[in-house]
Amino acid sequence: MMLACSSASGARVEDLYAVDVELPGGTRNQLEKAFDAALRQVLIKVTGRRSAGDDNTIISAFGDSAALVQQYRIDSAGTVWVLFDTVAVKRILDELGQPVWGEERPATLVWLVMDAGSGKREFLAAGSNLSDSAQNVGSAANDRIASNEASVRAVLEASANARAVPLILPLVDSAELSSISVSDVWGGFTESLMNASTRYGADAVLVGRARVFSRARVDVRWTLLVDDERYDWDGDISSGPDNLADFFAARLARVAGPRGQILLQVDGVDSLDAYGRLSAYLAALEVVDDFAVKRVAESEVLFSLSVRGDADLLMRIIALQRVLQLAERPADLRPGSFPNLDGVTPDLRYRLIAGP
Repeated sequence: MMLACSSASGARVEDLYAVDVELPGGTRNQLEKAFDAALRQVLIKVTGRRSAGDDNTIISAFGDSAALVQQYRIDSAGTVWVLFDTVAVKRILDELGQPVWGEERPATLVWLVMDAGSGKREFLAAGSNLSDSAQNVGSAANDRIASNEASVRAVLEASANARAVPLILPLVDSAELSSISVSDVWGGFTESLMNASTRYGADAVLVGRARVFSRARVDVRWTLLVDDERYDWDGDISSGPDNLADFFAARLARVAGPRGQILLQVDGVDSLDAYGRLSAYLAALEVVDDFAVKRVAESEVLFSLSVRGDADLLMRIIALQRVLQLAERPADLRPGSFPNLDGVTPDLRYRLIAGP
């Protein structure tokens, strides 16, 4: 999932349970093989595990993949789009004790600098195959840069789609070029990099320093910056989205277990429209199986949530969208709220952010 640019944290992955695969032999009598291949790819996206598509124990538990297909269509190029039954796939994964990673996933800003050995290093920018600075070199060099960028962009996009991780490419416009340079990124100077990244509101920043030897060989030094954490590794272009997905899946994908009950207090619910927006949001959260209103007091609502996981996981999921803001200041905590709740204190307190 490549987002040209974005200003919101987190992103909802569309068609998480759908995938495009090639039709073997280009004939309809090969559909079953196409369905099998599609299921393997969907399992990688949904579990967050690279090995899920090759795990024979998992694959055999699903039986006939065609029985799980809700829709499919074949285009003129011989590509099959396959959509699987979401409920059935999650149920089988739950029975197998496999993790399930929901549709809300962190959005990551990618600063990728490419060095093709010509003495000119270039950003991979959103929108155009040529970043602003590349416009000032000769046409032959432009063609070479454009070819390199197109090739790298295609691999990056395919890898991100295969792991269902939302990526944002920077604009690399004049405003950014005045505050950050290619040498900053290549040299690993993260302070200016993080300052330039704030406009995108991303959940993480992925930095790549790529040496382009050919279309078939691109060596990259990757750095992932999340909050105060930093992770470095060497690999190719696809290893960026792959390791990024591994990192977030380990934190956000959860194995089904006993449901936890969490009392969630939300302030700022001052109208029926606000309550409707909040209810729709809670209902769409992958980790929330069910919820009920326990108390209403002025503009505050107390919910009882049945959650697949614990409060820490719920907080990480909530942080992916600008719908609820954690109440941290004393004024936000409103001591004395819900005084008739038999002394029970809410587990989490949030404030509803004003809607559009």
